[in-house]
Amino acid sequence: MNNHILNITNGSFAYSNKYILTLKKLRLEKSTPFSISDLNLSLDKKKVYGLIGKNGSGKTTLLKILFSKIELQGGSFSKSFNTSKLVSNSLKTYNTFNSYEIFKLYYLLEKLTFDSKDFETKINSFIELTEFSNQDLLKPISNLSKGMKSKVVFSAIYTLLDKNVNFLGFDEFFTFGDQYFRKKSESLMLNLLNDESTVVISSHNFNLLRNICNEVILIDSGNIVDIGKPENIINLYRKGIS
Repeated sequence: MNNHILNITNGSFAYSNKYILTLKKLRLEKSTPFSISDLNLSLDKKKVYGLIGKNGSGKTTLLKILFSKIELQGGSFSKSFNTSKLVSNSLKTYNTFNSYEIFKLYYLLEKLTFDSKDFETKINSFIELTEFSNQDLLKPISNLSKGMKSKVVFSAIYTLLDKNVNFLGFDEFFTFGDQYFRKKSESLMLNLLNDESTVVISSHNFNLLRNICNEVILIDSGNIVDIGKPENIINLYRKGIS
């Protein structure tokens, strides 16, 4: 694989037809299943890649393939990394839980065990990141604004994220809270990018991709259209949707 962290050759994947349970019967969804075919992609070690495309173009599916959340149904997939993590801002919250309880739930899901000293250290970091008052921390999630909910999710993810992963992915991750908190979250996450990591960032924030990516991948209808310098690929994308 030389300098490649992963390599996919002639990869293919298709979601099967979905069965929908109605009050009357189980029916087969008539829409055409989304698929990816003839996927050929190599990612180099120690590079930052952007991933762009229209909504529904296959960005999330591709990320799930890259991070082994779903398996290719055809082709070959080889990799040379030990640890990987794909993160997004779509973690579930429970409306009756407060922020303390949400963090404890995420902690247990991530760690699978409970270490009181480690938990105390991490929850203090979580509280500092949210910038919430004690009163806000005790409010049920359902009583928080959308921006405040996103701060809870980001602060939990960031606090619990292993800072030494070899292969790191972000799926529309940099969309938290108001402009101040978005800049703060971007700065914190970008500080994680070290010379030993390979990173893939799916985002509509083109300024972010221009500033930090070595290359950008353009995907459309499950097919990789092109890979290249950020400005060139972003311009290509914009021409395609204009």
